[in-house]
Amino acid sequence: MVCLLWLNERTMANLRKDMNDIKQVLRLHFELQMPIKVIARTLKMSKNTIKAYLKRFNESEQTLEEALIKEPLELEKAFTQEHKSARERYAEFVLNADRYLMELNKHKHLTRYVLWEEEFKSNRIAYKYSQFCFHLQQYERSTEVRMVQHHVPGEKWMVDFAGDRLKLTDPDSGKLTPVEILVMTLAYSNKTIVVAVPSQKIGDFIAGLTKGLQLLGGCPKVMVSDNLKSAVTKSNLYEPVLNTQLLEWANYYGITVLPARVRKPRDKAKVEGSVNIAYQSIYSRLRKEVFHSIEALNQALQEQCELLNEREMKAYGESRNSLFNRDEKPVMPPVSLEPYPNFQRYRFTVSSNGHIYIGKKKQHYSVPHRFTGQKVDVVMSDKLVKIYHQGECVATHTITGARYHTQADHMPSSHRAYLEGLNPEKLLERASKMGHEILQTIQLVLNRGSYPEQNYKTCNGILALANSYGHQRLQACCHHAMSVEKVSYTYIASLCKNKHFDPSASHKQEEASKTGHHINTRGPEAFNKPVNPTQYELFTNP
Repeated sequence: MVCLLWLNERTMANLRKDMNDIKQVLRLHFELQMPIKVIARTLKMSKNTIKAYLKRFNESEQTLEEALIKEPLELEKAFTQEHKSARERYAEFVLNADRYLMELNKHKHLTRYVLWEEEFKSNRIAYKYSQFCFHLQQYERSTEVRMVQHHVPGEKWMVDFAGDRLKLTDPDSGKLTPVEILVMTLAYSNKTIVVAVPSQKIGDFIAGLTKGLQLLGGCPKVMVSDNLKSAVTKSNLYEPVLNTQLLEWANYYGITVLPARVRKPRDKAKVEGSVNIAYQSIYSRLRKEVFHSIEALNQALQEQCELLNEREMKAYGESRNSLFNRDEKPVMPPVSLEPYPNFQRYRFTVSSNGHIYIGKKKQHYSVPHRFTGQKVDVVMSDKLVKIYHQGECVATHTITGARYHTQADHMPSSHRAYLEGLNPEKLLERASKMGHEILQTIQLVLNRGSYPEQNYKTCNGILALANSYGHQRLQACCHHAMSVEKVSYTYIASLCKNKHFDPSASHKQEEASKTGHHINTRGPEAFNKPVNPTQYELFTNP
């Protein structure tokens, strides 16, 4: 069909006229000055067709006489030589259709009319706006042809969070707390499991997946997930970066994680359909129920899921459970009896006190002092905290209620020495290695009624004297201090420093005083002699 570049499709349908009729149009309009309306009624033609030919005649740069004397075929060629067929125009449109769609998707404020206007004014398109929109819509639909996927039993397990959340009700205040709903569907049998979790964070996500596997009773080969942050750290069409904790969980159960493409819900179409089914078959039936705990909600969800999986699917003629038990369960490895330990990962810088602080626990955990100021990786389970530096485990702590978890071997030697100085057992152990008198002196100091920390300082001072004066002199000084009952650091230190103090002479003097051998003293025999009566009489009778 011959058509003009500037005509729309509706006019094109009525444009195939005999050139003799066109000559009549030209004569009536130019020679007789007849109005277009009258010409249309006289020749039984459309006014738009007449207008189109008159406009094309004016653009053809030929006189009326030249047009009237031409043969019909010559006149038709003169009117249509620059025109293109509908097929040619559509072929030109298809060459640029991808660019049109890309521009519209890239710039959210760009409208089809503005795009068409730019292309039409630049003579890059022959369609008017309505035909441009029509063909663009048809082309877009042709590029969205869906592929039929055939699923292998026990292979793919699709998971996604429902957009609508359910709520828990506080029994005292009545406050509503929304919870996330995780929907999991096997691609082959459509067996669906729904689990409520507090949030979409990685810990809750993994807990929900673990619960789903336990209810399923088997491990699929592949898990297809959405591009949520708990699953994908960095999105990429070809090599997405998966969350490390999710990978650990998948490796624990022998599952491969295959994220769906960004904004491509058809990659996990089965679970998308299961979400809608959950709205209709589960949400609707629980709309009047009130749940005070997430455990009660999960119990109700499990009961409704079991009813859904037992219900016959019209398209299959079987229920989800029958397909699962017959074809999928026999080929799926069983779930490990030991549930996955939910590890949490962190990255911290060791502070100046040799500890890392975990805000979630509000606790401090020590790291060997040589790593102070460096980055360390922390893996925390419910019972243990493991600290890694460049892949090497440098510290392990058992989680308790204490605020600080400090291991002595993580501290510098000066810190350890200070702490040992505040430990009475350590003080006694050090004193016992130096001598008996030193040990007795330390025991006397520890047992006196002063403040314990002050006693510890006194003991440390006394023991430190051995470094300057040796164990032997310190032992003699301690012995002398105990003999005169002056057990103090000041007195013992003065003895050690006094050059005139001779420990051996002091020791002999003390022995002599104990045995009574002194020129100015008498022994007990001087008082046990019988009294002479004559001498007594001399004193009594002078």
